[in-house]
Amino acid sequence: MSTTTAPRATEDQQGGSIALGWVRGQMQQFLAFVSLIVIVIFFSFASPNFLTASNLTGILVASVTIGLLALGTTAVIITGGIDLSIGTAMILSGVMTGVFLVHWNLPLWVGVIGGVLFGAVIGLVNGLVVSYLGIPPFIATLAMMLVTIGASLGDLGDRADPVHQCPRIQRYRQHVAGLRRPHPDQRCTAGADGPDRGIRPDQDPDGPLRVCDRQQ
Repeated sequence: MSTTTAPRATEDQQGGSIALGWVRGQMQQFLAFVSLIVIVIFFSFASPNFLTASNLTGILVASVTIGLLALGTTAVIITGGIDLSIGTAMILSGVMTGVFLVHWNLPLWVGVIGGVLFGAVIGLVNGLVVSYLGIPPFIATLAMMLVTIGASLGDLGDRADPVHQCPRIQRYRQHVAGLRRPHPDQRCTAGADGPDRGIRPDQDPDGPLRVCDRQQ
C-alpha cells in the first residue's frame, strides 16, 4: 500500500505544480492588462487630449515600430536567446533605404525592399555567428549592435539628406494622405552638393529622385 501511495502522491504534487504555474502565468497576463487599463484611465483624467482621435492615432503609429521589433525578437527569446542589435539594425536598415533612394536613385519599391533585405542580412549574420561559431548570443549581438550603430553614423557623416523632402517620397505620401502637391517655391537639386537646376516637383513627375532644397 505504501509503495502504491507514494507514486500517486508524487503525481498529485506534479499536477499541482503545473496547475499552480499555469495560474501564476494567467495572473501575470491579467495584471499586465489591468495595469494598461489603469494607465489609460489615469492619463484620461490627467489630460483632456489623451482620448482624442489624433492622439490615439499617434500612439498607434508610434507603436508600430516597437510592435514589429517585438514580433521579430519574440522567437529569439522563446528559444532562450537574446538580440541586443535589433534596434540598431533597424536604424542601419533605414539609413541604407535612404542611401538606395537618394544617392543611388533607385525606384521607391526597390529601395524599400533593399532596406528590408539589408536588415535580413544582419539577422542572418547574427544567426550564423551564434550557430556555427558558438559565440553566446549576448556577445554576438552586442558586437553587431556596436557595428551597426557605427556604420549608421559613419554612412551618414556630413551628407545626411532629408529623404522626406524628395519629390517621389512627397508624391507618395500625398497620394496616400490625399494632400495637395508641394509648394511651387520648392526646388530640387541633383545631390546635396549639386547645382540648382530649377526643376519643380510638379514639373518632374517621373524624373530621377533628387534631393530637395527649399529656397531661402
